[in-house]
Amino acid sequence: MTTLLIACLALSQGAQAPATNCPVMGHPAADSEPKVLYKGNVFGFCCAGCIGTFSDNPESFLKRHAEADDAVGYSLYDVVARTIIPKDAKTHDVLHAGVLYRFVTPGNAAAFQKEPKKFVAPAQEATAMCPVSEETLKPGKAAAFRDYNGVRYYFCCADCTGAFDKNPSAFAAKVKPGPAKAHKL
Repeated sequence: MTTLLIACLALSQGAQAPATNCPVMGHPAADSEPKVLYKGNVFGFCCAGCIGTFSDNPESFLKRHAEADDAVGYSLYDVVARTIIPKDAKTHDVLHAGVLYRFVTPGNAAAFQKEPKKFVAPAQEATAMCPVSEETLKPGKAAAFRDYNGVRYYFCCADCTGAFDKNPSAFAAKVKPGPAKAHKL
């Protein structure tokens, strides 16, 4: 069973949140309601009651909206660049399987559209510590990520990704991953 942690989403680090619909009821998500981060995507709700319903079986709601043309969630990261979307960024958005994927360049959006499955397959495990600086990270506040051997590694800053990319196995050995799940933001 996947655990979802409810969070009041503070997007001080990322781009402004786009309008989405509640994945449970289909009504517009209310800005005043808490949001959850599940598999790298943010989901808002029309009311507090929908959060628990979604939390009990998120995959069923995501499957329901996979073919729909409405966004029920949005990505916090540019999944091609593997970095958080800056607060002042003009995004290039692509709707895929009910999730609005956001990109910092039109080229990233085009690369995603060619091979979306390459970029949306979530890792089975994740870390809560930057493997380079060994800094504990608050969920949703990482500057970037890398997927390596089925694990998503989050980084405190973009500089750490360069060191990791040069020798991922050495840095991966420094942190203990856990199951990939939603995190409180």
